[in-house]
Amino acid sequence: MKILFLVLLAFLSCNNKHEVIIEFNNQKKPIFKNIHLEKKFPRQALEILENSLDDSCKIGLMVVAPKKTGKIYDVEFYDSLLRYTYFPFKASKGTLKIKHTFY
Repeated sequence: MKILFLVLLAFLSCNNKHEVIIEFNNQKKPIFKNIHLEKKFPRQALEILENSLDDSCKIGLMVVAPKKTGKIYDVEFYDSLLRYTYFPFKASKGTLKIKHTFY
């Protein structure tokens, strides 16, 4: 019985996440966006999927270097709303595609 409970718990925890993918193309002005979620999640991760920007940009207070990809952060986040800001900073051309995962 304990094994069945652990397997069921592992299955439910794996399917308990929400992903949001945002893409910016040749964006020259700041963008302010609210991401509303169906429920509160305890953690949030940010991953850059694609980055062909010609220079640095800012996501919140973080400066993202051109061509940088991969996981940026994984932090505690107990909320159902993410206030999101993108500043082109020095970038004027290229694409930035990011994925927010809430779990």
